[in-house]
Amino acid sequence: DGSPNSGSGSCMAMVTVEDLLPPQAECTDVTVQLDENGTAFLPSFNVDGGSSDNCGTLDLALSQSSFDCTHLGENAVDMIVSDGSNNQDTCTATITVEDVISPVAVCQPFSVSLDSTGFASITADNVDGGSTDNCPGVSLMLNQSTFDCGDIGTNTVTLTVTDASNNSDACQATVTVTDDLPPQALCADISVALDSIGQAMITTDLIGGASTDNCGAPDLSLSQADFDC
Repeated sequence: DGSPNSGSGSCMAMVTVEDLLPPQAECTDVTVQLDENGTAFLPSFNVDGGSSDNCGTLDLALSQSSFDCTHLGENAVDMIVSDGSNNQDTCTATITVEDVISPVAVCQPFSVSLDSTGFASITADNVDGGSTDNCPGVSLMLNQSTFDCGDIGTNTVTLTVTDASNNSDACQATVTVTDDLPPQALCADISVALDSIGQAMITTDLIGGASTDNCGAPDLSLSQADFDC
């Protein structure tokens, strides 16, 4: 209509869109098992219990993802959740590390000699032939470690290998017990009287009755037991 106030105008403005809302971190507790090398790796997505954000894609990072035998039991691990605008939230999960792999028991034969009292003892290390486990620090136990004169010869013993998680394995070893000590021959001088027919006889007890051995009374014999004129 020709009015000086009629018409329209426009301008442009820069609108900066910001995401200031942090994601919501949700953790779940996880149990991991060590492998044959005593190690375990935990991916971050295994700990994610349903974390969310108003803008979709999230980046997940763990404060610890590798575990070994020193981490057996419960471990507190943080999961850091980040969105595309670098907003972050954190939650904490309990990671339980287990060792369910049994040791491998390896036995070797062993020989032992009885001492002067007729006894001998061995240790588990004597029959251990190189037992192994994925974690250090196994304990060794024998079902029999002492022997006496009744065990001379070959004996079968059981070696049990147990790790810190109470996993165990067993093997059998042959223990050969020997008596290598000679008896102690102790002779006594005696006098013997001939009888009415000019003869006399002596026994081993008269000459060597004081002789000893580490395995009981020794067998005695004489080079001559009968005497005459």
